[in-house]
Amino acid sequence: MSSFTHLFDALADLPDQRMAVAVSGGGDSVALLVLLHEAGHAISAITVDHDLRPASRAEAEAVGALCDRLGIGHTILRWQHGDITGNLQESARGARRHLLSARARVAN
Repeated sequence: MSSFTHLFDALADLPDQRMAVAVSGGGDSVALLVLLHEAGHAISAITVDHDLRPASRAEAEAVGALCDRLGIGHTILRWQHGDITGNLQESARGARRHLLSARARVAN
């Protein structure tokens, strides 16, 4: 059995409940989105726009366009920040976790 087949079978065996998937637009998260969709799960997608680069909004909207083509609901959450001091990656990761967990609490 190929690793892809094994992964697809594992995803197909997940409990049959609605789930949200964080999708950055990178290959890994897009692949997970498509695999969960193809496995028949009821999913919605969330993309965090960190607003750190001029292209970030367009990238988030590209994920939304893919979701539209697949019939998957999509939400963009924007990190509204001022000047960032300290470790940028750590700040962005913390903001992403905060935004996603706050959204999950609203959905439940």
